Amino acid sequence: MPNFISEDDIEQAMLQHLQHSYGYDVLDCYTEDPNDLADDSGRSSKREVILRDRLKAAVVELNPEIPEAEIDKALRELCEKRKTLAPVVANSPH
Repeated sequence: MPNFISEDDIEQAMLQHLQHSYGYDVLDCYTEDPNDLADDSGRSSKREVILRDRLKAAVVELNPEIPEAEIDKALRELCEKRKTLAPVVANSPH
């Protein structure tokens, strides 16, 4: 019988590697009900892939000399929904 490695096996191995090698926090956001936002992520929708509050805290900690207004501006641009843009436009620098 051939060995089978599932996508979940690969994901779990990568999460463990990031935790142990780089000190990443892993947040399991699974909920039985897809509409349940009580998953400790702070998202307003399950479609959000960037945990904005966590990202902002990290950016402020790493760059204390940058004004908060500039950080907020950069985060708005980074988190901007790009699905309505043509791929070339969505991936080009502004």
